[in-house]
Amino acid sequence: MPPIDSIQDHIEESPYVQAMKLKEEGKSITEIAKKMKRGKGEIELLLRMHGKN
Repeated sequence: MPPIDSIQDHIEESPYVQAMKLKEEGKSITEIAKKMKRGKGEIELLLRMHGKN
């Protein structure tokens, strides 16, 4: 077992959080979709569900 000091926590952000951060940076739906390797429709839906589109 590795020593505690060598273990790094890895927290993966949800797709919603990732999309929100990119949108707040001023990225377009197309840019967000490309960066996240997801469809434009999926990104639009994520943002629409949370009123940020």
